Amino acid sequence: MHYKVINPIYGSLFSLRLSFTPAFGFRVGGILRNLNINDFPILEKVDEFPPWKDIKLNFIDDFEHLPKSTTSTLVYRSIFYEHRHRFSNHEPVFTDGSKSEGHVGTAVAMGNTVVSERLHKFCSVFTSEIYGIYLALTKMDSFNKNFIVYTDSKSAIEALKKINTLSHPLALKCAEMHQYLTEKGLKIAFCWIPGHAGISGNEEADQASKTASLMLENFVPLGDA
Repeated sequence: MHYKVINPIYGSLFSLRLSFTPAFGFRVGGILRNLNINDFPILEKVDEFPPWKDIKLNFIDDFEHLPKSTTSTLVYRSIFYEHRHRFSNHEPVFTDGSKSEGHVGTAVAMGNTVVSERLHKFCSVFTSEIYGIYLALTKMDSFNKNFIVYTDSKSAIEALKKINTLSHPLALKCAEMHQYLTEKGLKIAFCWIPGHAGISGNEEADQASKTASLMLENFVPLGDA
């Protein structure tokens, strides 16, 4: 909600002339304040990519053809270990997001390090998932390695596969950061893995997202507001 909409000027005009119908901003602002909902910054949209910069993200589909309803965790873990053997030259980075009863968190498990952040309570589960991927990409800047970003969010993977001008602003930020990293020579791939299948890095990120307490960002995407 834009600050100037719920905090318009000329408030004294309406308080002195009760016959005047208060403007929209005054009426909505009063409702929000009664509900103890304060103003919050809307996440700005990323500038569109210039046409000469083709967005090419790499995806690995080793698990998406296996339905969770009929695939045991043992099978998933076995396939994952085989997958990691084939991609042993890529550093694994696990991301996750969660939302429950006013708490929204995201986390990244990278090697022996787990980073978690708490997001604004109005952020959606999807926002927490896609922000986790963006957070993971920002942590790669100081490395000269190849990476695979693992997420158990199919909706986040689909959003990255279909980047366009109407995409979620954080999906665009992921594409922008990916472009920056690949221009530095890093090779990065994205891969969906099943959640709660006993894959250690994913379990660490899941737990950390649920207990995240440090809030560094206070944004809310327009679609979540």
